[in-house]
Amino acid sequence: MNLSSCYGPGLGDLITIVGEVDVTAKKSINEFAADQWRRLGTALGFSDVLEPGLRGSLASNGQLGSILSVAILALRQHVRNKTKETAPQSFAQARHATLHDASSAQRGWILAIDLSKVPNGGCIEGVRAFPAVNRETYFHPQRNQSLTPRDCFWPTLYPVSLGTWPWIYGHALTDRPPALTWTRSADTDPLALCAQLYAASWTLAGNATIDARVVYAHYQHFLKSTAPLIEALPKEPTKPRALYRGENGLLRVYMGEPTTEHLNGVLGPVSVKAYNHILSSFAAFFRVRSEIMKHHKQLPANVQSILDQNPDPCIQKLRKPTPQPSEEKPKLSL
Repeated sequence: MNLSSCYGPGLGDLITIVGEVDVTAKKSINEFAADQWRRLGTALGFSDVLEPGLRGSLASNGQLGSILSVAILALRQHVRNKTKETAPQSFAQARHATLHDASSAQRGWILAIDLSKVPNGGCIEGVRAFPAVNRETYFHPQRNQSLTPRDCFWPTLYPVSLGTWPWIYGHALTDRPPALTWTRSADTDPLALCAQLYAASWTLAGNATIDARVVYAHYQHFLKSTAPLIEALPKEPTKPRALYRGENGLLRVYMGEPTTEHLNGVLGPVSVKAYNHILSSFAAFFRVRSEIMKHHKQLPANVQSILDQNPDPCIQKLRKPTPQPSEEKPKLSL
C-alpha cells in the first residue's frame, strides 16, 4: 500500500520536495526535523541564529537540547527583533488557552475553534484574537456568507491550520506570517505552542495521531484554489529574476531568491515564500506518513498504540487487515 493508492494521486511526487527519513533510526529522525527547521529558518530569515543550535543538538544526538527546543529558542530570539503586535498582552492568554484546549481535544493538522465558546467571542478590547472570515480562502472552501461578522461575535467553527504554521489563515498568505506577530507574556507564549504543534506533524507520535484524509483534502483544496495563479507561470526560466515553476512544484526565481514576490488572485495575494513553505509542509507530513506505513510494525510500542486508535482507514487496513477466506484443502483418498 502506498500513499497515492490510499489517499489520492500526486503524493509520490509531492514527498520528493523534502529529504528521506528512516523512521526506525533516531539519528535520521533528528536530521529530518533539523532540515524542516532549516527550511523554515531560510524562509523567515533566522537561519543565522538557528544553525548553531541545530548543529550542537545533532552532534550530541539530541542530548544537548532537542531540535524543537533549540528551534523555538532561535525563533523567539528572531521574533523579539521584529515589530511586536500592538494588541493587549491579554491576547497571549486568550490565544494560548484556546489553542491548548482545541489541540487537546482534536487530532490536529487543522483545529476547528468555536469562537462562540471563546470568552467574549475571541475579542479583547474590541480586537479579535482570531479573524472572522465568511468566504472561501486558499485553505478552506466556501463558507456561509449569510453570516456577517459583527463586533466580537462569530458563531461558527473557525479553522486554524497548524500544519502550515506560521501561515495559519487561508486568507493571509503574504510574506509576513500572521502567527509571528502574536503577543507573548512572561509565562504564556502561543507562538511557541503553535510551533510545537506544527513540528509534531513530522514526529512519529504526532504524525501517527492525525487522520491523513483531512490533510489530503486540505492539500487538494490548496492546489485547486491556487491553480489559476500557479498554472499561469512558465515551467522554465525565461529571464533573470523571472518566477517559474520548478520540476518539484515549488516556485523558483531564475538567477535569484524568492523574497517578497507575490501572486495576486481573487482570494487574495499569495507570497512565494508562503506557497513554497505550505507545499513543503504537506510534503514533510506525507513523507513521514509514508515511512510510518512502511515500517509500522517496527515502531516503538507507544506509536503503534497511537496508530491503533487512529480512525484513518489506510492505517486501520495496515494494522487490522481483513482476513482472507482460507481455501479448503482437498482431501486425499487412498
